[in-house]
Amino acid sequence: MNRNSQAKGAENAAKLREWIKVTPLGKVPLNSLGKSAKRPICICLGIPPSTIGTNQALNELFVELDEKLRNRKEEVAEVSENSKNLELSSADLAYVLAELELLRASNARLRHLEGTGVFIPEK
Repeated sequence: MNRNSQAKGAENAAKLREWIKVTPLGKVPLNSLGKSAKRPICICLGIPPSTIGTNQALNELFVELDEKLRNRKEEVAEVSENSKNLELSSADLAYVLAELELLRASNARLRHLEGTGVFIPEK
């Protein structure tokens, strides 16, 4: 590699490094395997996608990004698993059940309207 292409490679790596710093993990485009979509990211940053295979700094940055994405995916799965174990207080449960009854009554009125064309107003 000549000096000009080395400088360009370092510049491309700096662009990607900065993009990774400022982009939330939830906004990173993903491929079908759940890893970062390298080609769209490079195109967005003005980096020729063909340099992904030859620029080791870019490869290392993408490996780090994929590792962060994998860790985030595991954290989200853990949080969702923990949220299944939440208990409702009796006041919360009573509120939810009352809300459910209101929704059921509203649904019944709408089904009656749909079936007969007669609207039953809410009491």
